[in-house]
Amino acid sequence: MNIKNSETGGNKPVETYQDQLEQALLEFETSQQLRLDETVRSALGARGSALTTKKDRIYTHPVPHLSNHGSYIFGNISVPADIEDGKSDFTNVLFVATPNYLLTVLVDPSWVYNARFGEAVLNIYQQHADNGNESQVSKTLIRLLNICVSTLDHSLDSLNHRFRRSKEKIGAINVRDGKTLEQEVDKRYSSIQDLDIEINSLTTIIEQLEIMLSQIENHEIIISIRDSDFAFFDNDSRKSANGIRIQALHLVSYQRALVFDCASLIKKMDRLQEKALTLATHRITAFGAAILIPNLLYDFFGQTFTSGQSLPKIVLDNGWTISLALTASYWIFQYIWFKRKRYI
Repeated sequence: MNIKNSETGGNKPVETYQDQLEQALLEFETSQQLRLDETVRSALGARGSALTTKKDRIYTHPVPHLSNHGSYIFGNISVPADIEDGKSDFTNVLFVATPNYLLTVLVDPSWVYNARFGEAVLNIYQQHADNGNESQVSKTLIRLLNICVSTLDHSLDSLNHRFRRSKEKIGAINVRDGKTLEQEVDKRYSSIQDLDIEINSLTTIIEQLEIMLSQIENHEIIISIRDSDFAFFDNDSRKSANGIRIQALHLVSYQRALVFDCASLIKKMDRLQEKALTLATHRITAFGAAILIPNLLYDFFGQTFTSGQSLPKIVLDNGWTISLALTASYWIFQYIWFKRKRYI
């Protein structure tokens, strides 16, 4: 049985989801003649478990994993549901399984509906149910892991596209244009920092996914039935896990490369910000000089050049004219200089 919690997606109200989850857990325990650990029930969000009131934590702090619990296994895979403005929310597929019974719990954050991934998971589970729940549980789990890898690859491609666009725009900034440089740094800096946070938010789920596939490939998921131990995943499933793990390792490298590139771009933005501050200081100094220099001249010579200095007679006779001409010429020169330096 598949349970889905999504208010905005319209699949099930929270109360309906909770009731169906409790019923599904009861059916699983009854049919398989076992009792789920309290830690597992808490992670699934069952009523009465210690972490039920805190289950929203899984949306912002997902910990994908795969573990054996005696006669059954429990796991969780996570993919991004919404990555925007420096925040990441996740869709989780939690599952408990025996060799002949699979229960999956697909949980979206209540404020996000992850339609693309959700529909893929529902289709995989429906195909599994149509073939009978007891058939090829391990192969269905491998298919779920595969769609998780594909979804993460798509998410990284989207983040990489945003990064390349930002890098191109930053590379096109004229660093000699002080005014434009300030505007572009103010405009781009926060978005690059948000992108860095979003890329880093995928570290745990990608690395844990690779670890899960490694566990399957290396024969580490063992269950015990009637005092006998055997591998939960058969040879075909382990071979499939090997191929998917290669893709997951590619995702690990891909994500780490993006982390490095984004960190390098942030360092470049730091340098541009320092340059913008330097140019702003130069601009303030230039404006101060534009006001101060004429005042210094007139303080020394007098506004009409009649301060008693030994000046030529033509200067003394035309002091006001020279004063006005000097002031106008100086301001014209300053205007041209300011325009050249993009101070105005």
